Amino acid sequence: MKILDSLLFAFAVVFFIIGIHQTFIYGLELSYFFFAFSGVFFLFMVYRRRKRQEAEQNEGNQQKQTAKKGKKK
Repeated sequence: MKILDSLLFAFAVVFFIIGIHQTFIYGLELSYFFFAFSGVFFLFMVYRRRKRQEAEQNEGNQQKQTAKKGKKK
């Protein structure tokens, strides 16, 4: 899972750098495409990271509840 996050981050950085380069050459109107893709990759990476953290947190809560139930018996 972390490999995909690393790839998404790399693509976000690459598209951002290309966007900056294209802005200097052609202007913002023609480089907007690269900035948009950079933002999409970055937001998707953040979304995946938060979903993974929520899943890990839910697993931890379930394990704590299971341990508490075992102690009560």
